[in-house]
Amino acid sequence: TVGGNKTEAVTGTSTETVTEEKVENYNKTLTTNVTGDSKEIITDGNIIKEVAGGAKLTMEADKSTFQKDLYVGADAVATNNLQLADKDAIQIGKEGNEAAEGGKNVAIGYGNKVNGTGNTALGSGNVMAASSSDNQVIGNNIVVEDGVTNSIALGNGSVVSTSNTVSVGKAGAERKIVNVADGDVRHDSMEAVNGRQLYYEDQKINTVAALGAAMAAADLTNVPVGKLGIAAGVGNFLNKRAIAVGVGYAPSQDLRVNAKWAVSPDAKIKYNTLSVGATYFIDLH
Repeated sequence: TVGGNKTEAVTGTSTETVTEEKVENYNKTLTTNVTGDSKEIITDGNIIKEVAGGAKLTMEADKSTFQKDLYVGADAVATNNLQLADKDAIQIGKEGNEAAEGGKNVAIGYGNKVNGTGNTALGSGNVMAASSSDNQVIGNNIVVEDGVTNSIALGNGSVVSTSNTVSVGKAGAERKIVNVADGDVRHDSMEAVNGRQLYYEDQKINTVAALGAAMAAADLTNVPVGKLGIAAGVGNFLNKRAIAVGVGYAPSQDLRVNAKWAVSPDAKIKYNTLSVGATYFIDLH
């Protein structure tokens, strides 16, 4: 009878009936061809892999559970050293590293407290508030405050208190962003500009001020009637200089006309300006 079958070796060419005893034994341990190590398959269908230090990696029979979460670390990060569980979170690091369950959070490092939804922390001691979401931090001891969304923090000790921002420090511990390329400067530009661009704009303002001073110095307001006046002036503002020349004429006691031209001799910012004016005097008596 089938119930009286004896226990035989199971091979690739075996055609004999396999006993319940042998099925149970093969359900206990598998040896891989690649590594030669053993994985224990327990009766509920889970797979346990022994790793160094006596810790274990457990894969539950439900594949979706395995795909959602992975806890990895040298010391305990959850109940077990290496564990898979249905929490929609990823934790890689030592004890104290926490990614809040159900929020699709990621915590990599040591002592991170990643709460909220969709948050990611890479480093140590970072804290992300429960009401925050979709933020990323890289560094140590970074704080993402309540209600902050869609922000990025870089560098140790940075603080994020506003949504849709990039923080590289905090009050009293600011950082510089260096090696920034020139941004487009136009009416619809949303690009960042660097210190070099700001310095150039500052020099242009100084040049315009020097031009104005030179134009004012070339005064032609008191040209006598019937005479042609010629004027020249120089202007200086901070480190910028300009020169101006002009002519004026008074055809009558009541009318005076003038024209002026000014230029900055700066090698990099060569601005010039031109003005034409007329003055008419009306007798109200």
